[in-house]
Amino acid sequence: VTADTVLRRATVRDLALFGSEEEVVRRYTQRYLPGEQMYIAECAPQARADIVVDMNEWDRPRIVKDLAQPI
Repeated sequence: VTADTVLRRATVRDLALFGSEEEVVRRYTQRYLPGEQMYIAECAPQARADIVVDMNEWDRPRIVKDLAQPI
């Protein structure tokens, strides 16, 4: 999912955990999202995956890569 989608979902899901929307955004923008970007840059998970699913629309997942079905 995109960073915007992550933040939008996190502000709903993690509000009670972190106490405020500002704290949720701070943690995600300063720690979780940069960590995810580091992992993506260093490990290239999409290149290694057999299937990649776009989950930006929770109720409409979309396969963007499927090695069993070349696109």
